[in-house]
Amino acid sequence: MRQAMREDGVVQLSWSQAEEFLAEVEKRRGHRETVGVYRRNLRHFFQFIEPDGLIDRGTVARWRDALLQDGYKPSTVNLRLSAVNGLLGHLQLRDFQSPKHFKPDPDEVQPSISRAEYLHLLETARSLDNESTYLAIKLFALTGLNVSYLANVTVQAVEDGVITHGNERMVLPPMLQDELRHFIAEQGIEEGPIFLTVDGVPLNRSSMTNHIQVLGKRAGIAKEKCTPRCLRKLYLQTQEHILHDISTLAREEYEKLLLSEQEKTGWNA
Repeated sequence: MRQAMREDGVVQLSWSQAEEFLAEVEKRRGHRETVGVYRRNLRHFFQFIEPDGLIDRGTVARWRDALLQDGYKPSTVNLRLSAVNGLLGHLQLRDFQSPKHFKPDPDEVQPSISRAEYLHLLETARSLDNESTYLAIKLFALTGLNVSYLANVTVQAVEDGVITHGNERMVLPPMLQDELRHFIAEQGIEEGPIFLTVDGVPLNRSSMTNHIQVLGKRAGIAKEKCTPRCLRKLYLQTQEHILHDISTLAREEYEKLLLSEQEKTGWNA
């Protein structure tokens, strides 16, 4: 049954529809792992369309572009689009889907900062006694925090060890949590956001980017690499490499198990 559409060409999605779709996927494919991946990707999309769940024919494409701008690889974006396009197809909203298989313009590919350059930024911040920028750089690179959520890094969030934005949760590594606690105590911040201007106003995207780029200039690192977005991209790339290594190790161990079983119970054993 096709989802009802308003006169202005907008439809409203609900999470209950997503759950019905996921149940159908599990019934059809029988793989809980696939359903788990679909559920995570759909939750990410529903966070994008909060708070009312309204979408138009360009919403999914805008989400796709936002993912790319946040540093996700095209292959990862395609996986996320698979789940959303599947849900829209289930609801007979195929004209709301977005193409998956695309290649970004080489001139628009986001630059990357290497882990060595990231560490050099931290060393430069320490040498200049710039603790605030040091911590912000570390925060983006170790948690994948979107710079637009910077105001969510509050005294309470640091104490809890978790930064939240809607349904999204970013856990602070213990060593970073300790450094943030020390900074809060040192600065005498009692509540609210901890990254502030000299006037006590929360730092915005442009101000934070400027702080990092000024530091990058002192460190001799290209300006276009010294942005919160590039540091977030470093986090995402690091996570993907780790997951790939884990997946490769799991596959190798599984093949060893099968070989061992074959040697014992194979037809010609």
